[in-house]
Amino acid sequence: MAVIELFRKSRGGKASGPKSDLRVYSTTESGGNRYSIGIRVSADVMKRMRWLVGDYVRASFDDTTMEWSLRRVADESGNRLSSQGRKTGGDGTVRFAVDADDLKRFGLAPHAGYDCALVSAGNDSACFKMC
Repeated sequence: MAVIELFRKSRGGKASGPKSDLRVYSTTESGGNRYSIGIRVSADVMKRMRWLVGDYVRASFDDTTMEWSLRRVADESGNRLSSQGRKTGGDGTVRFAVDADDLKRFGLAPHAGYDCALVSAGNDSACFKMC
């Protein structure tokens, strides 16, 4: 039998350790048979790219290189970055609805997620590689 040790990771309500440049995660939408892919862009990347909450963003995922590309668009062909109700922090989150069967294509399991690191940044686009 293995021993599993549990301990307090941080004091207070915030998680310790550095945040990733991009966090990709899945959540259940109301109804239960559809999911959302949430993409959280860190405050540092938002500042570097000069992106603001309210900007429209399109996302693409290359399943061979395991890279995400985000592109800010001038028209409303993307989804809007939001602050998810936070008054401070500077992170931007965008969500896209998908079917449960499609989660595997994005390297996700239900209610799971992973971190990505910024690889390159251009005028209105950024590329992130899965860590």
